Amino acid sequence: MSYQDYFINVFDVLSPRGNQNFGQAGEHASAQLLPWPSVVAGSVRSSVLAANGHNHGDSIKALVNSQDTLARSLALPGTEPSANAFQVGKFCLAEQGSDDKSTASPLIPVPGDVVVTSDGKTTRINRIKPAALPTGIENGSTSPALPILRQCKPAKAMQGWFLNATGWGRYVTGDNIPEDCLVESSEVAARRHCTGIGMDASARRVIDGQLYTAERIEFKQTTDRRVGYVARIHNSADLIDDNVLLRLGGDGHGASMHQTNLAWPDPPIQAIAKHRRFALVLLSPGLFSNGFGPTELNDNQWLGKNISATLQASTTGRSETISGWDLLKNQPKPARRFVPAGAVYWFDNLTGDPEALLAEFPQGSWPDPIAASEQRLIEGFNQVQIVAWHGDNR
Repeated sequence: MSYQDYFINVFDVLSPRGNQNFGQAGEHASAQLLPWPSVVAGSVRSSVLAANGHNHGDSIKALVNSQDTLARSLALPGTEPSANAFQVGKFCLAEQGSDDKSTASPLIPVPGDVVVTSDGKTTRINRIKPAALPTGIENGSTSPALPILRQCKPAKAMQGWFLNATGWGRYVTGDNIPEDCLVESSEVAARRHCTGIGMDASARRVIDGQLYTAERIEFKQTTDRRVGYVARIHNSADLIDDNVLLRLGGDGHGASMHQTNLAWPDPPIQAIAKHRRFALVLLSPGLFSNGFGPTELNDNQWLGKNISATLQASTTGRSETISGWDLLKNQPKPARRFVPAGAVYWFDNLTGDPEALLAEFPQGSWPDPIAASEQRLIEGFNQVQIVAWHGDNR
């Protein structure tokens, strides 16, 4: 399947919201710096439909019912997707030079096995690695090893860090990550609180008592650097024009989208072939039938189509609830518990050709029946990165 990378440039502020209520009086709606990939999937498909004259619900429903070629190419719910239909692949924060739109460099939140600490003078980057516990120590884990963090002095992990393109490349290849590869979230965006009011649409007046505060994301832009998003769109049809406008996130804030090339590291197949072990990192939240892992995982044994491997350990964090809004049905999507982005799975005892690993993840996604049936793979969920695992602390 062919694909094209697009840089999404936000015009002003952005308000990507998740499954969070406004809360009690005085609380506000928080915004996600990196929204769910379904946000960009819905925005891009809506833009394509509008460009083809389908900008209201009845027209789109008729398009779906007729199994029109456009509906099938966009893989709209209710259609039989055509071969190589629309799918969101990698979706991440990125930066590019103001004068160079041809390349974009990713900004990746530190994965779950990277711990950043500081004593006020020195910032340290520690890596969690699987290790077997001594005989006699029991625990509730079903995997042979546990993710262990070893550090000289106890220190609390610092949140809100990103890896730049160099740091992400070194992470993928299993090399040490220098401190200068870290980017603080304050260098990426600022959070602004804005006051809103509830309006009676029919009377065009303020509704008594409906005053709220919402959080907005404002990217840090300079004269020679722009920060935004990059989305990799898989599609064989030439559906998306260059320099299109999008309604993005809560309240439909404006953004533009132009073609670029995402600087992304290749999977370290040679290192995996040498050590016969690897790790998988979720780049977007993952929906799995088995809860924390895919259906191919049985008693810590992962059985792919042409390979097999043993799950030694995983660090997944707390699940998050994700739903969304179905515009065609005018109702919420099913709320599901997803494994959060940044989860890490360590595998060893790889059997089969390491090159066959790539075929296990079509368009970079970790397949799962429930995710496929609910269009979550098409929306960019379950995206995964293959990384090298050199160390063996067992």
